[in-house]
Amino acid sequence: MGKAIKATISQIYQEERYFHQGEKLKDLLISKYEDICQSLLAEGIQVKEAIHLPFAPYIEMLKGYTQKKENREAKIIYSMANFKFSVKPFTATYHFAGSIDQLRQNKDGSLELIAFKSGRRRGHRLYELFLNYELSIYAYALFQGELSTDEAGYDWHKPEIIADYLSLYFLQDHYPYRRNGKKRDEGGNLIAFRSGEERGGAIYRTTRSFERLKYIPQEIGRICAAIKRNDFFRMPNFLCQNSCSYRNYCQAGITFSIK
Repeated sequence: MGKAIKATISQIYQEERYFHQGEKLKDLLISKYEDICQSLLAEGIQVKEAIHLPFAPYIEMLKGYTQKKENREAKIIYSMANFKFSVKPFTATYHFAGSIDQLRQNKDGSLELIAFKSGRRRGHRLYELFLNYELSIYAYALFQGELSTDEAGYDWHKPEIIADYLSLYFLQDHYPYRRNGKKRDEGGNLIAFRSGEERGGAIYRTTRSFERLKYIPQEIGRICAAIKRNDFFRMPNFLCQNSCSYRNYCQAGITFSIK
């Protein structure tokens, strides 16, 4: 479904009528989903035959995306572009390949690299975005890697772009509340929400400066070396005294290292 949503967003910018014809998004999403399932089957990858996904929530998310003025005004530079690069920060060489969901130029002229997420919002706090390895890899791919917009993987070129923003876009934030209610925000404050309101701001931004980009190979190189050693950090340590409920990053460790 994640692949289908990204393909749908890409198609929306190729046929801008979808920005004004929200009722056609359902057929477009289903078509993309079925195409991806067929392509997986053709590659010999098993796909469950009797799976009934609830398309309605994802269609609501896409409608919310198309209704945002900044999304309508954006100029798409890359959409679902393949990338590859190699780094040799120490003695070993590590090879990376993947795809960039979207690089856009906003109305104010800023360049923004976006990774779309169809699942629940997580890893969106400022310090988490600052350390997000996925965004760092995408940023380095634009900076020093090679990109191809050809589905067959030909016509590679080096964009040498430094994006002004690196962003996670949580499409579930567009899914409206179904009833009035109250909840606690991330600061623990009780806030009220009303039926029809969106669940959040959707887009969460960070940056990677030129100086930071130069050290990305060392950052991701340490992760690769740790994986090769079968060492998966972080583990609870003396900074937390007993145990901690961290998910991706240990905030105590970050604070300690900054000091």
